[in-house]
Amino acid sequence: MDEELKRLLESATVKVTAVDGQDVLVLTVEQGTAPAVWQRLRDAHGETGLWPFLADTDEDKPYHQPVVWDHIEDGQDDEEPRSAETLFSIVPELDEDDEEDVEYLANLMSGEADLSGPPAPGKLSESQTTNIGLVRTAAGGWDIPRLLQWDGAANHGITGAEHSNVLKYWHERYGAELAVATFDVLELLVANPPTERAEIEAVTLAQYHYCVDVVDQGVGTLAALAQKQVHTHHWYFWWD
Repeated sequence: MDEELKRLLESATVKVTAVDGQDVLVLTVEQGTAPAVWQRLRDAHGETGLWPFLADTDEDKPYHQPVVWDHIEDGQDDEEPRSAETLFSIVPELDEDDEEDVEYLANLMSGEADLSGPPAPGKLSESQTTNIGLVRTAAGGWDIPRLLQWDGAANHGITGAEHSNVLKYWHERYGAELAVATFDVLELLVANPPTERAEIEAVTLAQYHYCVDVVDQGVGTLAALAQKQVHTHHWYFWWD
């Protein structure tokens, strides 16, 4: 690890306490440098044991909206967390006799994804942040939602430990790594996203069941999700 990075780490301050009792640190960096600093910190994980993530800042939020540090719960979840496979199998309830639901389902299934060419790189939403969180955890950062008891999907009943189950599943299969954690968003950089159509379609359904808002209030259809997200190196999840 170079001296500049060492000095940067020495400037980190304690922000919150994780469920395992460790201090969660935060670094302040110059605006526009966060993705590059994240990469350097990520590459130094083997030496430091600290996994970085881009965090939102108060200055980025209009009307004093909360940031990631305001969405961390105290204590541990009491119930046994559901597995990734269970979360991927939860199908939104639709009434076949309801015209709106029928129209919704037709729109959801419409379109054809263009999956030709290599996966696109994508871009992190918090590239202009000045805050980088640091947590002592395994490579990939998949356990951070559990350690922080991240509650960004509380309206959908998904616990921090359950998010970690999902992130671990994708880390082991696709090399997905946590890069961003804000008040209500998780973003992953994915080294080996699926490239075969059948697998892309399966992951698309899994992502939709895990985070319906990424379609319902985002790209609009499963075909768009497959093309614009699953077949890329950047996966974005937002819960209303």
